[in-house]
Amino acid sequence: MPTARHRPPAPTGSRALLIPAAGVLAALAAVALLPFPAASLWPGGGYSDVAALGAALARGLEHWWRSGAVDAGPDLDAAVAFWARFHVVKAILSAVLLVLAVRLGRRTWHEYRQATGRGRRARLAVAGLAVSPVLVLAVLLVAANVQGALAPLSSALGLLPVGRVGAGSGSGGGGLAGTVREIRLALHSPDASVPPALARLVGDFAAYHAVMVGVGAVVTLGLAAAAVRVRQRRRGVEAEPWRLRGPRLLTATSILGLAVAFAVVTAANLSTYLHPAPALLGFFEGGA
Repeated sequence: MPTARHRPPAPTGSRALLIPAAGVLAALAAVALLPFPAASLWPGGGYSDVAALGAALARGLEHWWRSGAVDAGPDLDAAVAFWARFHVVKAILSAVLLVLAVRLGRRTWHEYRQATGRGRRARLAVAGLAVSPVLVLAVLLVAANVQGALAPLSSALGLLPVGRVGAGSGSGGGGLAGTVREIRLALHSPDASVPPALARLVGDFAAYHAVMVGVGAVVTLGLAAAAVRVRQRRRGVEAEPWRLRGPRLLTATSILGLAVAFAVVTAANLSTYLHPAPALLGFFEGGA
């Protein structure tokens, strides 16, 4: 009779955290390094670096504003399309980072529960604290890049050095500086006829913040549910000692605090969505 195969025992101790920790580090590196070159692989090409992309955006915005057309034109459209691809790639990689960080956190907690010596528990507690900022970063990255992918025009405007352009409302000058001054002047004169480009800029800026309202609401509810889930102890389990109950309470409270922070951000984005023109003016004046 064939002998039954024996599976190798699951790794325990430090080895149990080594592979998930390596996965998190690899995902962090991928989030930081891959989005820009990966976005260049799509049809439509890419840019040598962020400075080249910013220059293309500045030229495209200037030509669009001077043309008086509704359509942005091929130069600006190409730059914005690239920026959307960048955010799509980064959102996917950030989601992978989030999943891996959650798995690492759960594995660390499991090892902490099983640990007996004080020294090992202390090391695992430090490891858990090190995972926490990675989890927060991953949540922020997913939210921000979903927003950028769905409303790339307003996101791409953030690459322009509008804050370095003088805040005067005069319309003289050319290049990006002259365009920004004319946009400021138009936003300062809401009763005047609205140029087609400005109407689209205001509409996209509203959409940009509407996306974050939706994303922020989902994240807020998800974090609140996660806080409740972490706080709850499994049924049928004996009362936990304080060394387990304390970290559980601290983790749940931290997650709930992050949920409150996202709720505040969501409310701020809702206010901007309802009044996009003043907020867009603040952005072009370097205050947003």
